[in-house]
Amino acid sequence: MTLSEIIAAASQRPQARQKPYAIDPWECGCTECIIGEYKPLRYATVEEIAKMLTGAIGNHTSITFSVTIAIAADIHPDETLNTAHASCEVIVSCDRKSWTVPPHLLGFTLQ
Repeated sequence: MTLSEIIAAASQRPQARQKPYAIDPWECGCTECIIGEYKPLRYATVEEIAKMLTGAIGNHTSITFSVTIAIAADIHPDETLNTAHASCEVIVSCDRKSWTVPPHLLGFTLQ
């Protein structure tokens, strides 16, 4: 086997999964949540919410999430819309809570 074949084979190996592997319902207290393999939604961080929404970790919540994206442009007197500075805010919400998630964690970028 050549060096390039070894490198290609190594890059195809599954990577070690990071805990938690899934987000569980809000009040969950199952064995997996207790030992840290899963995490109840009430304790999920913004980064874990983003991973759940992008499919990097599982969604066991059975909850519908809403994602609101607000794009704002600050236009100063000597600027136009083409030269204005734009910003983006992403709010993820469900019936119990909302999180402000940095857009880059969900793959959103302003061009």
